[in-house]
Amino acid sequence: MTIVFDQPVWDGPGRNHVQPPNPLVVEAGGTLHRAATIAELAATIGVAPNVLQGFIDQYNAAHDAGTLQNLSPPRRGDRYKAWPIKTPPFYAMPICSAITNTMGGIVVNGDGAVLDRHDAPIPGLFAAGSTVGGLDGGPHAGYVGGLIKATIGLRVAEKIAAIEA
Repeated sequence: MTIVFDQPVWDGPGRNHVQPPNPLVVEAGGTLHRAATIAELAATIGVAPNVLQGFIDQYNAAHDAGTLQNLSPPRRGDRYKAWPIKTPPFYAMPICSAITNTMGGIVVNGDGAVLDRHDAPIPGLFAAGSTVGGLDGGPHAGYVGGLIKATIGLRVAEKIAAIEA
């Protein structure tokens, strides 16, 4: 899978995010293709130029008409601003989907005991760190840092030690 965008996106949301791809992707060794035209970009990423230009034209028309939700797949614009792809240079970045953080997770009590569907501790089952739900979140996932994870981890260790004793 490859994402395609233009200079305003690279300099706007690509740079102004909590973990911005611009410049972090390149600094971390990620692949970023840059071209002066859509046809040149298409050749670089192995896509027929008329196909890529057609998709971009369709997207830009829907953007300009305010009908992004009618695209297939639909594009939402209610949470994050949609940007047109019009201003060179143009970029393409290979990506893959992955789960790097969840806002859900295993439900635990204050001692890290995993709770069942009735909020009762499951005997001998504990969780801590990124598997625990409800500790990270907000607009910038992970903003709580490691302190709360370490605290729950310590409490879990103390409970397990008490069981073993």
